Amino acid sequence: MKGISKIICALIMCACVFACEEETLTITDNSNIYSKEQVSSEIVAGDSILLKLEISASIEDVDSVCEWGIYIPTESTLINNANYYPAASDGKVIVELQLPLAEFEKKSETGTLTLKRDIEIGIYKKYANTVTSVVTKNPENMVLSHNITFTTGDATDIKELEAFLTCNYEGISQYTTFGVKIEGCSELTGEYCSFNTIQEYRLQNLQPGATYSYRAYIYVDGEYYYGETRSFTTKNSAEDVACEMVDLGLSVKWASCNVGASSPEQYGSYYSWGEITTKSNYTWNTYKWCNGTMTTLTKYNTDAHIGVVDNKKSLDPDDDVAHIRWGGTWRIPSINEMKELISKCTWEWTTQRGVNGQKVTGPNGNSIFLPAAGYRHGVFTENNGTYGCYWSSSLGDFYSSSAGYLSFDREKILSSGTNRHRGRPIRPVSE
Repeated sequence: MKGISKIICALIMCACVFACEEETLTITDNSNIYSKEQVSSEIVAGDSILLKLEISASIEDVDSVCEWGIYIPTESTLINNANYYPAASDGKVIVELQLPLAEFEKKSETGTLTLKRDIEIGIYKKYANTVTSVVTKNPENMVLSHNITFTTGDATDIKELEAFLTCNYEGISQYTTFGVKIEGCSELTGEYCSFNTIQEYRLQNLQPGATYSYRAYIYVDGEYYYGETRSFTTKNSAEDVACEMVDLGLSVKWASCNVGASSPEQYGSYYSWGEITTKSNYTWNTYKWCNGTMTTLTKYNTDAHIGVVDNKKSLDPDDDVAHIRWGGTWRIPSINEMKELISKCTWEWTTQRGVNGQKVTGPNGNSIFLPAAGYRHGVFTENNGTYGCYWSSSLGDFYSSSAGYLSFDREKILSSGTNRHRGRPIRPVSE
């Protein structure tokens, strides 16, 4: 058999030239570099990378009884501990190496990884049980390239409390973490659906009239990469427009309408106690200041049997929706200020512009109208038109799971306490 006179191999994933004695092994095609993400199914838990080296080889004048292929003598990361990779009938050889990420280093801001060390690789011939090999050494580094692009898109359907963001990602895989980062909010993570994907994110519980900056991101090999920073501004809300201030001759002045209303007869918005946004479902499971039940309170609690104790008995300004929405000195009245409204004013059940409620006249003759707006429980609005109930800023006297409120119907007016998760309207006061 004649010796090996020429061997040409095309190896996808690396470009290098080997030399041993008088024979030459050439591995080419640097233009076709695999992306780590393109072989995502071969990434093991993000801690190591399975490199699948596909070699197309040919040998001139090879003896028909000779087995030949690629030989890797020293690697401990060979799949199945195989050192010898026979060539198929078409001359193709596939070599698999599982290398830890620690063996790579980042070479650019685009996420390109370069193997830190050389890999020994050679050619072998086998007659019966006798193996002869030509071992060569990789003089260049293997390059692993992340071919991922992403674009920060537009903000659309912008409302008072929500907006939609659209971002585009190309070259991702199910192992890529990607999403959008919103200033002042949590990151929103995209859901993988294809190699190239357009993701739409719905942002909720935003502040009316507020400006938010956002940018798309990907997370690769322990580092974040960000796209262009863009911004949008939510629409102003009726909740942000303060009503007139009415002096009833009491210790505080009362607003002429509810938060979220533009006239005294409108019901306005409904809030769980200590929350500053409305919602579609008012239950303990959706309540901000607990972990799903009335016995797992996380704020405003004096009883260790039902949650975290902080001994707070009145709302902080950041949890006072009247103060947050209207600003200035506006706030939710305390239970004592509600008791003052009950005891020092004249109450009259009446209908004003077709809306039932109580006309409340102060000692000085000025008056306000409180509509019988009912309340929200679960997904329903209950007793509107026949019953009115308004939150105070005070925790309940007997149970931390309740808060003080003022209530009335046609016959009676009183102050009491009820479950904090329910949605009730707010009638603000000011100094």
